[in-house]
Amino acid sequence: MNRSLKFLLLLAVIGLSLPVQARVSMDEAVKRILQQGPNRVLGAQMEVIDGRDVYVIKVLTSDGRVIQYVIDAETGETLN
Repeated sequence: MNRSLKFLLLLAVIGLSLPVQARVSMDEAVKRILQQGPNRVLGAQMEVIDGRDVYVIKVLTSDGRVIQYVIDAETGETLN
């Protein structure tokens, strides 16, 4: 095997062992929630639920309800 190929394989193995960083920022997650309607964000924080990094975003809707959204920090998927 030539050196270039060995080096690329080594980089691939190292890359697989590194922890995965969040692909969706908290700011992006909040913006997605705000695009759903005239909501006001009351708070947002990152938590670990079932081993998964998530953003918990609490909003006040235009009709006065408080809703809590759980967003997967890796995929941006709304989990609730």
